[in-house]
Amino acid sequence: MNELTKRIIVALIGIPIVIGAVWYGGWFFYTLLFLVNAFAIDEFYNMVRFKTQHLSSRFLYIFSSQILFGLAYYLFNKGLLIYFLFVIPIFPIYLSFFDLRTTTEHGLTRISSRVYGYFYITLAMIAFYFIRQIDQLLLYINSEYVFASLFNENSLQDIEILKSTLGAKILFSIFASIWVCDSAAYFTGKSLGKHKFAEKVSPKKTWEGAIGGLIGALIVGLLFYYFDSFSKSYIYIIIALISGTIGQYGDLVESLIKRDVGVKDSSNLIPGHGGVLDRIDSLLAVSPFVLFILVIFL
Repeated sequence: MNELTKRIIVALIGIPIVIGAVWYGGWFFYTLLFLVNAFAIDEFYNMVRFKTQHLSSRFLYIFSSQILFGLAYYLFNKGLLIYFLFVIPIFPIYLSFFDLRTTTEHGLTRISSRVYGYFYITLAMIAFYFIRQIDQLLLYINSEYVFASLFNENSLQDIEILKSTLGAKILFSIFASIWVCDSAAYFTGKSLGKHKFAEKVSPKKTWEGAIGGLIGALIVGLLFYYFDSFSKSYIYIIIALISGTIGQYGDLVESLIKRDVGVKDSSNLIPGHGGVLDRIDSLLAVSPFVLFILVIFL
């Protein structure tokens, strides 16, 4: 079975699962994020281990990340999200105590990589959950938030349906923008690319490809803007702009990590696609920015 066939089979299986999880939200979507976070943290752990063989327990590395993810979910649904701000700095500092039992060699690498892993992966996954639950998050921030102003509907029942699916549509716009951006960047760079962009990190990327990717993402944003009826649909254009710029940066960040540790893919977990991190690198960079924009503009 060649690589293209593997990629097509994985896409045919994976895409419906992701679409279903995003649309139905709740436990379904949270479980998907929980699993993705575990695999991504494990891959990050393995890559860091190329730099130092003295990392603390692999189980501890993954388990602590999942605890952080679980706490965010619990506190959010209990209306106690403010306490999560205190948990974020405590977790990595507390867990660095476990490194005191190993050699002092690469101590800075072990501690800093753990902290970065939490911010790079786990908090981005949490941001995705908050984007899906944006209707609840906005009410959490402002208990008097009026959703009627967002939709061209008078029926309270219709407004409830629209606001419960708002997060799903925003996530779909992110996925579509990044996918089109990647494809447009690849084909534009292949046909027109001459000026190298971050050559030492990713030799094949060009400025022409990056601009083509941004244009592709903006086209997706314009389509969502045109076909969605809620009053602040211009948010899709902002999301497309973030996906077309920050998303490409996220891809380069993971390329930098892989080049440093000397691996082509973060793992071979997904046939024909590499690892989980290889599939979500752009999404990790985009999600915190999009969440910030949603809170500010909505």
